[in-house]
Amino acid sequence: MASHCGEVGSDNRMVAASARHSRLNQTNRARRSTIRRRSNSEMKPPFTGTEKMKRNLMLRDITVMVAVLCGGSAMPLVAQTTDKVDGQRVAADEAIQPAVPGRVVLRRLNRTEYQNTVRDLLGIDVDLKELLPLDSSAGGFDNVGEALHISSFLMDRYLDAADKALNVAIANLPQPPLVQKRYSLKDDRLVKTTTEKVYLERDDSLVMLSSSPWNAITVTQFYPPDRGRYRIRISAYGYQSSGKPVTFRVDAGPMLMGTKNHLVSYFDAAADEPTLTEFHDHFEARSHIRISPYGLAGAQTVTKVAPDKYEGPGLGIEWIDVEGPLHDAWPPESHRRIFGDMAQGPAPIYNYSKRVEVVSKDPLVDADRILRNFARRAYRRAVSDADIGPLVSIVKAKMEQKYSFEAAVRVAL
Repeated sequence: MASHCGEVGSDNRMVAASARHSRLNQTNRARRSTIRRRSNSEMKPPFTGTEKMKRNLMLRDITVMVAVLCGGSAMPLVAQTTDKVDGQRVAADEAIQPAVPGRVVLRRLNRTEYQNTVRDLLGIDVDLKELLPLDSSAGGFDNVGEALHISSFLMDRYLDAADKALNVAIANLPQPPLVQKRYSLKDDRLVKTTTEKVYLERDDSLVMLSSSPWNAITVTQFYPPDRGRYRIRISAYGYQSSGKPVTFRVDAGPMLMGTKNHLVSYFDAAADEPTLTEFHDHFEARSHIRISPYGLAGAQTVTKVAPDKYEGPGLGIEWIDVEGPLHDAWPPESHRRIFGDMAQGPAPIYNYSKRVEVVSKDPLVDADRILRNFARRAYRRAVSDADIGPLVSIVKAKMEQKYSFEAAVRVAL
């Protein structure tokens, strides 16, 4: 009996709880309905008239931006609205994208490009790279604009390089005389003074038996007083080389401690028969050539046996002919590229009677013509009065400071 009464009480409690939940849900629904009615009566329609058009435009802008950020991947909203976007707007957005990041790069030539440009502009063969600082590199390349910086020090070095280029290009002395001379290595100072027995003197030649670097022969007898292009001819042969040619290299330069020489080329001397080797190269004043054989024994090996008893291979040099400096015309082409055929006269420098300079009867007119022609080739475009005016003003100012005509034009160049 008690158990039956407990079950009835429990059922009554469950029914009462269910009734309370039902009344609560009805109350909540009534409150939400009231709130919606009040909101609709107080708020304006959000997408009507002009405001609706503005919101649609904003939506399209956001859609385009999302499409760009997603790399063109198809989202449901994008797929539905992309075809409605104005094509010109998309093209404009794509056009400006590369310009958005970073800043404009101020580009310049690296030192190799600068040297090549000056060489083509003036027609001269001169090393200007040694005057300019090393270029920074990026990714293994030294011509990347972001890595090529500009500083006041670099600008000073550019001016030094320009001075050197103009000194080489402009002819301020009479044409140097042509030198034609034959040299024998048997008369060379190193051959006569060395204590190592690595050279074999024959009736018609000198045989080099060692490839040790200190046994290379610098032709000190060749000592050109004037810079320019020279023709070099070498008569050489392979000595005891078992029918194989003997390779040798030729270097040119000052051959002094701390100076820079350059490789002319490598050559082969045929076995037993004299081979004529000829080349042209540019030499600075007071420079030399050096001959170095390859593939021969070391100095100690040859010295132990003595040159006249040594049975290994060697390089025989009969003679070396030198001719130069070679000029097709005077003043040279480099000078005429700047001044044309303008007359030269004695330079206004005390106690320097050999020096000559370009003279002018109408300095400013001639300066305008010279600078205009030069700037057109240097800039590789047509030039205007706005380009040339400041340069002519420099010439005028320098001549008022008692500069000669040529010296004033050089400053502007």
